[in-house]
Amino acid sequence: MQRFPNFSPLVLLSLLFIGGLACQAHANPNDGPEELVGAPPRASSGAVTSAATTPDAAPTRSGMLWYRVVVGQDALSIQLRLLRPPKTLSLFLPGAWAGRDDWAKNLRISQARTVTGERPMTIERSSGRIDIEVGKSAWVELAYEVKLDDRRDHSSRFAPQHLEKGGGFLAYAPTFLILPSDSIARTLRDIPVEITANDEIEIVSTWPLAQQGPSSTSPGKIVRGYLVEDVRALRDAFIAGSDAITSSRNEGLTIAYEESFSGDKDAFTENIQEIVAHYSERFGEVGQVSVFVRTPPSREDRLLWGTGRRNGFILELDKDAKLDRQTKILIAHEAFHLWNGHILIPEQSSELQTRWFKEGLTQYITLKHLYQMGALTQRDLLEEIALAASRYRRYSTSPGSAEDTSLYPYDRGLLLAMGLDVAIGEDSAWGLSLEDWLAALLERARRSSSWNYTIDELGDSLTELAGDKGATNKFFKTYCRVDRGLILSSFFEGMGLHYLDADRTRQAKLIPLADKRSGWRAILATPETTP
Repeated sequence: MQRFPNFSPLVLLSLLFIGGLACQAHANPNDGPEELVGAPPRASSGAVTSAATTPDAAPTRSGMLWYRVVVGQDALSIQLRLLRPPKTLSLFLPGAWAGRDDWAKNLRISQARTVTGERPMTIERSSGRIDIEVGKSAWVELAYEVKLDDRRDHSSRFAPQHLEKGGGFLAYAPTFLILPSDSIARTLRDIPVEITANDEIEIVSTWPLAQQGPSSTSPGKIVRGYLVEDVRALRDAFIAGSDAITSSRNEGLTIAYEESFSGDKDAFTENIQEIVAHYSERFGEVGQVSVFVRTPPSREDRLLWGTGRRNGFILELDKDAKLDRQTKILIAHEAFHLWNGHILIPEQSSELQTRWFKEGLTQYITLKHLYQMGALTQRDLLEEIALAASRYRRYSTSPGSAEDTSLYPYDRGLLLAMGLDVAIGEDSAWGLSLEDWLAALLERARRSSSWNYTIDELGDSLTELAGDKGATNKFFKTYCRVDRGLILSSFFEGMGLHYLDADRTRQAKLIPLADKRSGWRAILATPETTP
């Protein structure tokens, strides 16, 4: 049985001091997480719900939960320590996420101990529960290991794994973190995490780095200290590390590349920096951001893929990918999830009903802002919207296909967002737009970190912005609250576009109409930047 050294008190104290001062274009979404971004864990056995979804009058506690991660060749060795624990403590193994519920199989529990030594515990893997008889103690600690697998195909994308062929690691937090019960988790703030690795290993994480330095107990190793706001931010993260990662850091943005990626890194880095800066200026800062670019496991698996985490995202690109139209759209889509998906988060009960907002509206903002930045031409923009409309038409006219197609909320949501954008402009005498609605929602979310939106609250906020008598309210009630079919010909004609569906000789097309109906042109005007 391996015994790990205690947590570094200097690092932890410095982290707590800092904390006190601070007090898509997815190719196949069926392969992705059920909640791609931002959603709290499900309230089921073995899962921990977010403080945001279960408000409680209990006082918050800073620095009470600590993690120490030691990077090994084939495993991550982890210590979890909780201060002031109850006499009997319940912890929970990783639960269902990304379409799988077997993440706990990679975890080996070593021991539980307190000030007085090792303590008895009961592990119920069927329910994902660990009960520890703590007794009276100032702290309790659980030690466990997370095995790293070799990635063989895209189906193992989210498993804790080696990078490249046996070197380095990548792990998503929902697959390797053991967490306290909800009643404890909802009160915890400013959670220190230490990652200890060989000094030649580059670490990339969406957790905010607070301090790093040589290990006082393990020569040749570096300790990186992170301070995480709460359990939701703790869980909604990834960490990656390798001695072959190349990275750049610029004004709070870290962009790292897997060794096998041989594309134009300078071009991708510049594009990522530009889009994050553009969104930050328009929608507000989101703090430190980390982006990791990796490659598929084989030449046959040539998918464009991205997945968001709070304060960062991962892109999966072919090893010699070019910065073209599709990669620009992928990057901008994943980047906007930093706002819509991680600041704006749906209530669990409204997640399915508002997926059009999380994914389709994000895709619409992606296309609109890439056009405004000069990264897409007008022709590019209309082609992408027409393609989404063509897919939507195919899904909506084939019985049963809409429910089975994960792209449906992307395509239908893009059309809904476009319709709302035009309607808001028509209803407003001050030239308001969809971005003004988003700005109001983001302001509310920032004022109250415990707020998650529902479909009713989205509708109410639109009414506050555009009134309850105009086109905006009518469109939202008719199409956004319910999955009522859009008649594409009249939908586009109302904003000054003629829609031609795809046939055997051509792709779907949108052709501007030569008359006064120019709603689609109005939404492309570059607005004044919101201060």
